Amino acid sequence: MAAQRHLHVNTLRCRIRRVEELTGGDLSQWSDRFDFQLALDLRRGGSGSAASSA
Repeated sequence: MAAQRHLHVNTLRCRIRRVEELTGGDLSQWSDRFDFQLALDLRRGGSGSAASSA
């Protein structure tokens, strides 16, 4: 994923850790990842995979 985003892997890890700190979520947990994806999809207009399966 880091290469797809043109980021160093440590930068990506730091950003993920920061998101977890700010939200209180744990991206190693499936349910939290789903919640994050759903929130992003809804913010983008509901056209993503989580919004269509919810």
